[in-house]
Amino acid sequence: MKPGQVAFTVISENSTREAHRLIAAGIGLALLADKSMYGYLSEHHSFGETEEVAGEYTEELAAEMLATRLNVDSMPTYRGTKKRSLPDLE
Repeated sequence: MKPGQVAFTVISENSTREAHRLIAAGIGLALLADKSMYGYLSEHHSFGETEEVAGEYTEELAAEMLATRLNVDSMPTYRGTKKRSLPDLE
Protein backbone atom coordinates (compact mmCIF):
# COMPACT_ATOMS: atom_id res chain seq x y z
CA MET A 1 0.00 0.00 0.00
CA LYS A 2 1.03 3.55 -0.64
CA PRO A 3 0.37 6.48 1.73
CA GLY A 4 -3.09 7.94 1.04
CA GLN A 5 -4.24 4.94 -1.01
CA VAL A 6 -7.90 3.99 -0.64
CA ALA A 7 -8.32 0.54 0.90
CA PHE A 8 -11.69 -1.21 0.72
CA THR A 9 -12.53 -2.97 3.95
CA VAL A 10 -15.24 -4.92 5.68
CA ILE A 11 -15.64 -4.34 9.40
CA SER A 12 -17.81 -6.51 11.61
CA GLU A 13 -18.49 -6.66 15.32
CA ASN A 14 -20.36 -9.30 17.25
CA SER A 15 -20.99 -9.34 20.99
CA THR A 16 -23.21 -10.91 23.63
CA ARG A 17 -24.08 -10.41 27.28
CA GLU A 18 -24.73 -14.12 27.81
CA ALA A 19 -21.98 -15.98 29.64
CA HIS A 20 -20.29 -18.70 27.55
CA ARG A 21 -22.32 -17.82 24.44
CA LEU A 22 -20.56 -19.05 21.28
CA ILE A 23 -20.21 -16.22 18.75
CA ALA A 24 -18.32 -15.95 15.48
CA ALA A 25 -17.47 -13.28 12.92
CA GLY A 26 -15.69 -13.78 9.63
CA ILE A 27 -14.61 -12.11 6.41
CA GLY A 28 -14.47 -14.14 3.19
CA LEU A 29 -12.51 -13.28 0.07
CA ALA A 30 -13.03 -14.60 -3.46
CA LEU A 31 -10.35 -13.83 -6.05
CA LEU A 32 -9.78 -14.95 -9.62
CA ALA A 33 -6.41 -15.98 -11.02
CA ASP A 34 -6.80 -13.16 -13.56
CA LYS A 35 -5.55 -10.12 -11.61
CA SER A 36 -7.31 -7.71 -14.00
CA MET A 37 -10.67 -8.95 -12.65
CA TYR A 38 -12.17 -7.84 -9.35
CA GLY A 39 -12.90 -10.10 -6.42
CA TYR A 40 -15.55 -10.12 -3.72
CA LEU A 41 -15.52 -9.63 0.05
CA SER A 42 -18.24 -11.09 2.25
CA GLU A 43 -19.00 -10.61 5.93
CA HIS A 44 -20.84 -12.94 8.29
CA HIS A 45 -21.46 -12.95 12.03
CA SER A 46 -23.45 -15.52 13.94
CA PHE A 47 -24.33 -17.13 17.25
CA GLY A 48 -23.88 -20.83 18.01
CA GLU A 49 -21.46 -21.58 15.14
CA THR A 50 -17.89 -22.72 15.55
CA GLU A 51 -15.00 -20.84 13.96
CA GLU A 52 -14.71 -23.51 11.28
CA VAL A 53 -18.42 -23.48 10.33
CA ALA A 54 -18.59 -19.67 10.24
CA GLY A 55 -15.36 -19.48 8.22
CA GLU A 56 -16.50 -22.00 5.63
CA TYR A 57 -19.86 -20.24 5.25
CA THR A 58 -18.18 -16.84 4.84
CA GLU A 59 -15.77 -18.10 2.18
CA GLU A 60 -18.50 -19.93 0.28
CA LEU A 61 -20.67 -16.79 0.43
CA ALA A 62 -17.92 -14.68 -1.16
CA ALA A 63 -17.39 -17.25 -3.93
CA GLU A 64 -21.14 -17.53 -4.53
CA MET A 65 -21.52 -13.74 -4.73
CA LEU A 66 -18.66 -13.51 -7.24
CA ALA A 67 -20.03 -16.39 -9.31
CA THR A 68 -23.45 -14.71 -9.40
CA ARG A 69 -21.91 -11.44 -10.56
CA LEU A 70 -19.96 -13.26 -13.30
CA ASN A 71 -23.02 -15.33 -14.37
CA VAL A 72 -21.30 -18.61 -13.51
CA ASP A 73 -23.22 -21.52 -11.97
CA SER A 74 -20.63 -22.25 -9.29
CA MET A 75 -17.02 -21.56 -8.42
CA PRO A 76 -14.53 -23.85 -6.74
CA THR A 77 -13.59 -22.78 -3.21
CA TYR A 78 -10.36 -23.25 -1.32
CA ARG A 79 -10.24 -22.92 2.45
CA GLY A 80 -7.16 -21.98 4.37
CA THR A 81 -5.06 -19.20 5.71
CA LYS A 82 -2.63 -19.21 2.79
CA LYS A 83 -3.14 -16.97 -0.21
CA ARG A 84 -4.72 -18.95 -3.05
CA SER A 85 -6.26 -18.01 -6.38
CA LEU A 86 -9.26 -19.54 -8.09
CA PRO A 87 -8.71 -21.04 -11.56
CA ASP A 88 -9.53 -19.06 -14.68
CA LEU A 89 -13.14 -19.30 -15.83
CA GLU A 90 -12.23 -20.21 -19.39
